[in-house]
Amino acid sequence: EPRSYEIADRLTDWAEQLKGLNGRLDVDIIGIDAYPNYAVQYPVMGQDIGDKVDEAVRLTGKPAFNTEFGYSTYRSWFDRLVFGAFRRPSAEAMQLQFFTNALESIEPSQSVGTFPWVLKIPENVPMVPLDEGGFGLFQRKGAAAGFSSTPAFDYYVGWLERREKVKKEKEQEEK
Repeated sequence: EPRSYEIADRLTDWAEQLKGLNGRLDVDIIGIDAYPNYAVQYPVMGQDIGDKVDEAVRLTGKPAFNTEFGYSTYRSWFDRLVFGAFRRPSAEAMQLQFFTNALESIEPSQSVGTFPWVLKIPENVPMVPLDEGGFGLFQRKGAAAGFSSTPAFDYYVGWLERREKVKKEKEQEEK
């Protein structure tokens, strides 16, 4: 019988867990999932993801990979009301800000890579909780229009292209 997922499990400090496991797991790389805005969507965070990667490297001596990160564009009717009343940016603009913060944070870190949680949410799959449906970087724009990329997706692709260009330039310099 599987153990229930208790609140105490969710509140455990990841760095303490990693220290406790260090030396007891035979792994080649450490994976970090980063969702600092999962429970609270404002203010937009993400700027400490690179620091968490570096902390994992420091604690374990192993390379670290930011395996998942993201920001949901889902807004309940209440969220839309509150965000609108306080004149907060759109959900897509906030997702873009999160990606900007996260990727700028990861850039100088020791991360060996990163990937957003999901590019496109499958159709006709119930999302539980509903926030899950907003993580995709391709969003439905009406039944006839199909899917289109979000500004965060475009930023992510540009970031990957810039990283690849810098990598190639460094390889050329070394030759």
